[in-house]
Amino acid sequence: MLRSSEKKLVYYSTLFIVLIINSPKLMSVRESGMLAPFMEFNLWEYLFQLLYNALFCLAGYSLNLRPYFYPRSARRELVRTLVANLLFLGGALVLGIFLQELLFEISLPQQIFRVSYFARLGLSLVMVYISVRIIRSQRLARSQEAERNRLMNLYTTSQLQLLKSQLNPHFFFNALSVLSSIVQENPDRARIYINHLSKVFRYVLQSSPELVSLQKELNALQSYIQLIHMRFEKAVEIRVDVPESYLRKLIPHISLQPLLENAVKHNTVSMDKPLHIRVYTEGEKLVVENNLQLMAHAEEGTRTGLSNLAERFKVLMSQSLSIDKTDEYFRVYLPLKPVP
Repeated sequence: MLRSSEKKLVYYSTLFIVLIINSPKLMSVRESGMLAPFMEFNLWEYLFQLLYNALFCLAGYSLNLRPYFYPRSARRELVRTLVANLLFLGGALVLGIFLQELLFEISLPQQIFRVSYFARLGLSLVMVYISVRIIRSQRLARSQEAERNRLMNLYTTSQLQLLKSQLNPHFFFNALSVLSSIVQENPDRARIYINHLSKVFRYVLQSSPELVSLQKELNALQSYIQLIHMRFEKAVEIRVDVPESYLRKLIPHISLQPLLENAVKHNTVSMDKPLHIRVYTEGEKLVVENNLQLMAHAEEGTRTGLSNLAERFKVLMSQSLSIDKTDEYFRVYLPLKPVP
């Protein structure tokens, strides 16, 4: 079935072919015209010729655009196409000449008339076939583009699944390690911790779109903030200052939690040296900032959370997050995507 753009090409090219192929006959309209001494101009005959030529072109398109002409062998395709078009041209010639001689008085000698008929239809068929090749080239290009997009989507999906498979065990291991220590110190507090932890797990494990609203991400972050407060109490201060106008913007699922996790993991946290974490906006970006007070003998980490997040931003947002590290602060700038 022809696409809308292909139908337009067929109709416009048919009109062009018909007008160009039959324009010489107009030279016999006036008595002073070049062909006036050799033929008489008959308006009804000319209109018949235009109509028949147009139907011939449309039939030629229909014949050559059928799926029948897509065998696996290029040589076989060429032979079958050539034979079919020659048979089609021969049949159209016989029918056209018969009808025109039956309906109108032909002023040209019979042999010249038939040769001119063959020339018109033959040239029309050649121009039709050129247009068909253009349409088929466009179809092939669209097919290749669709296949590239399909493979790219498969690659993107598999890449995201791989990134998630790295992220989830990383977070689960850390969370369970903290829970183990809290259970030993305060079982009642551990039950509250487990309640918040279950909310965090539910958000991490749920089948969410890869991009979620900033509102949803911040709502889910509240339970994780409670986990941090239960573990460090006032030694960690977390402030979220995000204007309401930003809440509908999109961000990759589970973007903020790894940044808070990295901040408490790699910095000294104590009542004497509290860790200050702030989430705010700057321009079209979300900023996660913490004061820098790195541990003297920090545990060598794999940086899974931050590198994972950076990869997901490249895949989902086609943008990169940026990092600004000074002697006093560590900032991560996260691009936000407007709602389409």
